[in-house]
Amino acid sequence: VTKHPTRVLKADIENELNRLQQQEAELVLKEDEPAEQGDTVVIDFEGKIDGEAFDGGKGENHSLELGSGQFIPGFEDQLVGHKAGEEVAVTVTFPEDYQAKDLAGK
Repeated sequence: VTKHPTRVLKADIENELNRLQQQEAELVLKEDEPAEQGDTVVIDFEGKIDGEAFDGGKGENHSLELGSGQFIPGFEDQLVGHKAGEEVAVTVTFPEDYQAKDLAGK
């Protein structure tokens, strides 16, 4: 058996600790407080272009960590400051290089 030395960097340890913290985190309901960056919100959404819904633009009970960059730029920022149960109209433009070419720039 040949022993190979393993090098572990401080950054590797920190990344693994952060991953474990996220994995084991418990969500706490904020009923009367506005959402902040870093909060996880559960949203229903329906995207529309020129008033018409588009394929793949609808979701229900979607968990989203505000500030994660999971949605297109500007979407998550417009949810910050709103409370659970509020209906929020979000206006965004898909990036020009968006993978779905029919949505790019719209």
